Formats: sequence, C-alpha cells, structure tokens
Amino acid sequence: MEFKLIKENEDGSADYQLHLEDEEAQDIIRSVIMRALYLAAEDGKKYDPGELDLVYPASGGKDSVHGSCEQSSESEQPGDSFKTSQVLG
Repeated sequence: MEFKLIKENEDGSADYQLHLEDEEAQDIIRSVIMRALYLAAEDGKKYDPGELDLVYPASGGKDSVHGSCEQSSESEQPGDSFKTSQVLG
C-alpha cells in the first residue's frame, strides 16, 4: 500500500493518492461488504417480523422500512401490442 501526499490546500486540507495492490483492494472491499451486512442485520433487529408485510414490503405498515406508498393496481406486464420478437430480434 502506498499513501502519497499530492498537495496541501490553502484551507488546511490535503490531496493524497492511494495505491493498493489487488489483494489489498480485495481485503478492503471484503471488509466493507461484511460491515454493511452486519449493520443491515443489526438494523433488522429493530423490526418485529410478525408486524411486517413480507408480501408487499412497500405497503407502508408502521414498521415498513420503505415508508407509506400506494401499490400500483396496473399490471407490470407488457401491453398487448408488445411482441416477443421485438426483444428476441
């Protein structure tokens, strides 16, 4: 790992350059992902699974992490004029 000062700015901050070997970058990425998963699991402990709407999680129940919103009553399927050949060529 190489950490190099590029320049010191007038406001007291500084610009640095960080060079990582592939293995070092992978270790940092792995650590960040593990921390994010840990924090998500800890955050999930705040909710009572019996009170969550697991079918429509964006339904806006009192414990919904998505807040209140309305579910669209329209189908998300392509219209009748849509043909598979348009996608498949």
